Amino acid sequence: MTFTRQPGKKLFAAVGALLVLGTGSAFGVPQAQAQLPAPPPSENNALNDFAGCMAGEKTADVLLVLDQSGSLKESDPDGLRVGAAQDFVGELARYGENAGVDIRVRTAGFGTSYYGDEAGYGSWQSLADGAAGVNAELEKFRGRTDDEYTEYPDALRGSLATMQTNDSPCKAVMLFSDGEMTMESGDIEGAAAQLCSASGEVAQLRAAGVQIFTIGLDARGDQDMSRLKGIADSPDCGAPAPPNGQFFLGNSPASLLAAFRSAVPNPGGTGQNNISVRDAFPFFLDNSVTPVSLSAQPEDTVEGLTPLLTPPGGEPVDVVSGEQTIGGARVNATFNETVPGAVDIEMERAEEWAGEWRFGYRAETNPDASYRAQLSIRPGMNIHVDSGAGEQEGALRAINTQPLRVSLVDQAGVPVTLDGQATLSAFYRTPAGEIPLGENIPVGHGEPVDLDLSQVTEPTSGTLLALVNITTAGPEGAPGTPLNPVVYERGLSVTLENLPQPPNAINLGAISEEAVSVDAPAEGPGLLWIESGTWEGANLPEGTTATVSSPADSQENAIVLQRGETGSLPLEFTLSDLADGPISGELTVHFAELDGSNPSSTTVPVTGAMSAPVDVATFTAALVAVLLLALAIPLGILYLMKYLSGRIPISPKVAGVRVPVGLQGTSLVNKSTDKEFTLSREDLVQYGTAAMNPRRMNVAGHEIRVKHGINPFAPSAVIVENPVSVAGSGNQSGTKAKLPLAIQNQWFVTMNPQNAEDVTIVAMPDVMSQSARLDEMVADIRRYAPERISQLQSQLQSQRGEVGGEGAESVAPAPAAATPTDSPFGAPAGDSPFGGPDAGNSPFGGTGGNSPFGGPR
Repeated sequence: MTFTRQPGKKLFAAVGALLVLGTGSAFGVPQAQAQLPAPPPSENNALNDFAGCMAGEKTADVLLVLDQSGSLKESDPDGLRVGAAQDFVGELARYGENAGVDIRVRTAGFGTSYYGDEAGYGSWQSLADGAAGVNAELEKFRGRTDDEYTEYPDALRGSLATMQTNDSPCKAVMLFSDGEMTMESGDIEGAAAQLCSASGEVAQLRAAGVQIFTIGLDARGDQDMSRLKGIADSPDCGAPAPPNGQFFLGNSPASLLAAFRSAVPNPGGTGQNNISVRDAFPFFLDNSVTPVSLSAQPEDTVEGLTPLLTPPGGEPVDVVSGEQTIGGARVNATFNETVPGAVDIEMERAEEWAGEWRFGYRAETNPDASYRAQLSIRPGMNIHVDSGAGEQEGALRAINTQPLRVSLVDQAGVPVTLDGQATLSAFYRTPAGEIPLGENIPVGHGEPVDLDLSQVTEPTSGTLLALVNITTAGPEGAPGTPLNPVVYERGLSVTLENLPQPPNAINLGAISEEAVSVDAPAEGPGLLWIESGTWEGANLPEGTTATVSSPADSQENAIVLQRGETGSLPLEFTLSDLADGPISGELTVHFAELDGSNPSSTTVPVTGAMSAPVDVATFTAALVAVLLLALAIPLGILYLMKYLSGRIPISPKVAGVRVPVGLQGTSLVNKSTDKEFTLSREDLVQYGTAAMNPRRMNVAGHEIRVKHGINPFAPSAVIVENPVSVAGSGNQSGTKAKLPLAIQNQWFVTMNPQNAEDVTIVAMPDVMSQSARLDEMVADIRRYAPERISQLQSQLQSQRGEVGGEGAESVAPAPAAATPTDSPFGAPAGDSPFGGPDAGNSPFGGTGGNSPFGGPR
């Protein structure tokens, strides 16, 4: 049986989780009739589950994975997705501060591949230090719109690798995309089937306890978002692992702000989507709920929206930026700079403010527009559980004869007293099933309530789930506004008076060796042991088996712990093979009283993440074997292999950019603009894509072709058929530029044989190059092009017979280009089909720089 953290669906459904408030009618309608029935409870509790985990564990890791495909240039040309993601991080930081949760965030990208290297995308950053560091990484995504494909499998596979080394029990991936899944291989259906299979990436993430939230941008309204949605919340994708996420949709770049905001947990609050700007968002406040946060975001770009706030019994008041007083509230409003009408309002009670409030808009241009509104009362209000064992890290520990004391507390940990209604429901989820601990117990009166654990009749490891439903006070004692439940989830170990407390969970961490040792914490009094042998029922990567052993492998060899004594149960897990992927399962732990009486057992969840390192010895042996085999193969077959492999890669495609240049001092200048040489994405579009061919092709008017040379061990090369040219690396074959087969992102210099001042740079950036890659190429050209020009000028002078100095009155014409040989092994130099001497072709290096063992540039 595999243990994963799952939502308490029965409890949440039973108590009406995630209730949200209906919209009111227009501002002119009497307030007594304004409140409408709340819509039915949402069946998706993924956000509440994540909020509950954070509330209990006080830590969380969130990975933001953003699409980098080229379609974003059309769907989001202004990069509003970046601002929306930054806003999300800011709200997440505020949530963490209010709730006392240390939230770490990291960014990654995906498109044709997954991109998550720390140098380009940053490392994990705690939002306790503020959101500036993460937002700086997000800002880089404005220019990341060049990938050709949208490969969901790579995105999730990379996310799993990034997340599986983290220790936090609360982990989530937030995946954003503007389109359907596309694959370089073209096999979209096959990739989708594997993605959602029982061994696919979705199932692996869920099995590793990682919640998957997805956000889609369907700017044109014609994108099929079903796969992106299914990754998050479909029971048919990733089965048998149940869904643990939620999908959020933006229909325009502006509405992305609302979509991202929807992904921020809002316990103790309420909200509504798709509210017409002709309607108000009503909510009841009582005098016990202060402060209050209110936010609203239009669901499309609409100019001329003025936010309005109406106090009980009053008239609508225009909300302005900064501080103002409305009714009995001190109000401080902050407007979003990129989405007109989007506003965050902080309200604090200054006087009597109980009654029905109403928020809405005055629409000057588009009365059919809609908006989303969200209310949060007493931000940071949460559930506190005292097991009687003092402050503890990790799982709670309790004895079944002592009740759990539960309080509803504010941000400072002080029990709250509410004028409205607040009821607590809780249960204990164990491997054997769910044990109800209480239902609809009144709380919120400033005192803790007790949860009886006497139903737990043997030492057990599991999870405590608690939920408080709050309804503010309405007029004359009637119910006011029902709020989202405040939730709590945390590991809990319960033992009996004379029996030991086994570990609540075992985390093996990142596994890169076949034997893993771990000390599982335990507490006395009593005996603890396991039975060594095969780890039955474990969820392991395909083809892998595991055994578990311990010195304490019987009651006779058991760990002995006295009352109140803490210790550990030493365990060793041995894996048959190493492979990439998460592992999970349960381990049976046996226990008894100190005198050996009342022996019993319980199961403890085990998790970890395995990765297969490169086997250096095997790799080296294989390499040596290949080399020895190559020496034994007849020379003719070697030539054939060289010919077959000596091809120009046709993907990615290259743009042929041709720029006339000259030198002004030491600076390289574009003669067409008389400015310093540079390249941009616009240049790639202007010059167009070269017609790729693996043997010979034309780039910016210059023919280049593959030559193989006589040395069967030397790499084939690409020769520029221009009589006076040189590669950016300085390589030449005779007086022609000599390039590697992978011409992508290479460049060369040509010179007119009749005019040494007529110089051209030909650059071949791949068409998917991002700005950073182009900047690297420009820096390389600026640095080395002056040397290459000087190199060609010296060669040209030598050909003209002018090396002796000034005064030569006649100039011999430059030699004509060598006639290309028809032999597939035609040499890079001369007319011989086997080529002439060429130090650069030596596999052991020379001055050419093509040696696999390096050499001078």
